[in-house]
Amino acid sequence: MTAMATATAAIDTLADLLEHLGGIHPNRVRFRPAPGTAIEKDVLAIHDHEGRLYELVDGVLVEKAAGLRESFLAIALASLLRGFVRPRNLGLVTGEAGMMRLMAGLVRIPDVAFISWDRLPNRRVPTEPLPDVAPNLAVEVLSTSNTPREMVRKRQEYFAAEVQVV
Repeated sequence: MTAMATATAAIDTLADLLEHLGGIHPNRVRFRPAPGTAIEKDVLAIHDHEGRLYELVDGVLVEKAAGLRESFLAIALASLLRGFVRPRNLGLVTGEAGMMRLMAGLVRIPDVAFISWDRLPNRRVPTEPLPDVAPNLAVEVLSTSNTPREMVRKRQEYFAAEVQVV
């Protein structure tokens, strides 16, 4: 797992935090636990108790942008990708709820991902809900609530975690 340094020293206000996260809308930031204090256990607890998907970024829970159109596109892409991957036994294709720990303190949920068997311990499907794995391919379906800067940040994080194609 790769560590990524982030510049959080300059965050004094909510506006600073939202800018740091890529200019996202405040309604996507969870207030409890307080921004900057969230951990992976919080991501899993919210998913288990509320059925909502949050990514963990620098101790902040950021709700995954989603919608019917995005889900439709993700399923279509995943179906095509799986049709190629499965007959060749290349690895796994995951969907829009596939949480992954890309590095310490960073949990992302790509809409579609491909993970080759070589990246999986013992070449097996992980059993833990939040595996420590970076996919070979990560697909993010753009939503109207995604900002260009948020997507630049995500792309940088994926590449820093050794994702080959985003």
